[in-house]
Amino acid sequence: MKNCTKRALAVLVAVCICTAWGCVPRLEGMGSTSMGIGYVWRYVSGGDIATSPVIAGGVVYIVGSNGEVHAVNVSDGDMLWRLPLGGGAAGEPAHSQDSLFVGTATGDLYIVDALNGTALWRAIPGTSPPATPTIWGGAIYLGDADGWIYALDAEIGEEIWSTNVDGAVTAAPSVNYGVVFICDESGTVSAFDAGTAKEYWRYEAPGNIVSSPVPISFGKKRAVIVTDESGTVTLLDAETGLARWTYQGPSGIEATPVVTETGNGAAVLVACTDGAVVLLRLDRGRVIWETRLVTSFHSTPLVHDGAIYLIDGGGTLFSLDAETGEAIWRCHGEANPSTSPAAVEGLVLFSGTDGSLYAIAIPAR
Repeated sequence: MKNCTKRALAVLVAVCICTAWGCVPRLEGMGSTSMGIGYVWRYVSGGDIATSPVIAGGVVYIVGSNGEVHAVNVSDGDMLWRLPLGGGAAGEPAHSQDSLFVGTATGDLYIVDALNGTALWRAIPGTSPPATPTIWGGAIYLGDADGWIYALDAEIGEEIWSTNVDGAVTAAPSVNYGVVFICDESGTVSAFDAGTAKEYWRYEAPGNIVSSPVPISFGKKRAVIVTDESGTVTLLDAETGLARWTYQGPSGIEATPVVTETGNGAAVLVACTDGAVVLLRLDRGRVIWETRLVTSFHSTPLVHDGAIYLIDGGGTLFSLDAETGEAIWRCHGEANPSTSPAAVEGLVLFSGTDGSLYAIAIPAR
């Protein structure tokens, strides 16, 4: 009788824990997570994965810390091709029109045929590691650790223009309205003409910036959202660089903000280094909801199909409800905390700390 009572209590505790985190039945696939969410597939890269997964056309691309590029089939996790570039990875790869743009720690930028893994050309814009490139209007825009900004021809890699900013550029530039927006570690936000490098304005943020600016349009207004390590979120006028509103977060922000649509209209999602996740109204910067988790966030969150996915500093993948901020489930400890998840075809993909690329099925809610 005592043993039966103990078993009943154990089952009751397990049910309570699963209910609190939206635990789901174990899914079919290889391996399993600590919260009962099964892996659909796992791809072993054979080394460390240095980047977030980039998905395009049913293929996911990752780059190892040794500079090796992998193309993996989204549907089954099979390798399609692998290309050793050497030099180590720098920033995330960028995909555009069947081409993959990959920077290395030695300062090189490669364009790779995304269909077969053939290196088409190599550019050497500078001597320091470039940040993630951005492709727009037939050109490649990227910054580097020395504070140089480059525009290169996307077909042949020749330099169109270059200019310098105040501090190291560690995040991808953003291009919109024919304007390149750049954030650097000194806390400067700069706007340049995409074709000529003419500088339009500069804005000095309260703290250092290691995230990308996010240009947006709402109504007839054009704006840019920036976050900094002091925890400030700022909406800047895209034409003048003047601040329209600021929000002071509870702690530093290293992750790039995400703009999303909610039942309350357009909103800005930010993840903080003290574990706070905050959703703000885009038009006024007022808080819609705030969720506090006992952890830290340093990489960009993902919003997909009504849910938010975040990787924390310990490698746990969290899922939150995008409308309320309430926790849905978590997958403990396998993810690389410096990378972001990606989602496609009912799957969430993330780079693992063990050098594997994981795909888990998005649980029904």
